[in-house]
Amino acid sequence: MTMNNLSDANEKLLALIETNLSSRKPEDRVSTLYWTIINNTILKSISKYQKKITLTDDDAKQHHGGETAFVDCNYKYANKNIAKALWILRKHMPYSKAKYFASNPSQLRSDTLFNLVYAFKYELNANFHSYFDLTKN
Repeated sequence: MTMNNLSDANEKLLALIETNLSSRKPEDRVSTLYWTIINNTILKSISKYQKKITLTDDDAKQHHGGETAFVDCNYKYANKNIAKALWILRKHMPYSKAKYFASNPSQLRSDTLFNLVYAFKYELNANFHSYFDLTKN
């Protein structure tokens, strides 16, 4: 990923954080901040995989345009993986910092928040296979 793509992705994430927080009650903003980051950085990679299936029903074959289709399946330990991602995020952004950002919308574009999100993403990528159990069902 080039630096421009990385900047665009982070810009989209910050814009999404701003939008999500502005539409929430103050008491829900910290959890919204955490879950917006997780949902838009790592969630699909640690919770779902696609499995190729052979279609037997003629209507299904016509609908999918062939004899095979991909279906989403959850990893066996998806919930543990999500909990681990939240634990790692809270290590980089403790509750007190998350509360500060959630209660100060003017700080959402700060370098501090950007650096916290970047550190979170970097740690996940660097240790992905040691942190997450991607056992298929």
